[in-house]
Amino acid sequence: MDISEVQKIQDLVNKEYFQEALRLIEEIKNVKDFSENFLIHSKK
Repeated sequence: MDISEVQKIQDLVNKEYFQEALRLIEEIKNVKDFSENFLIHSKK
């Protein structure tokens, strides 16, 4: 997660858009998990 993603999440939380913040966190997590799995499988 880079600083711009953290800033977006912080902005959403500050505005009390908690659902949107959670969705963004989940989206980032899913992309990160996918990337890690892709790299692991592509090295095999």
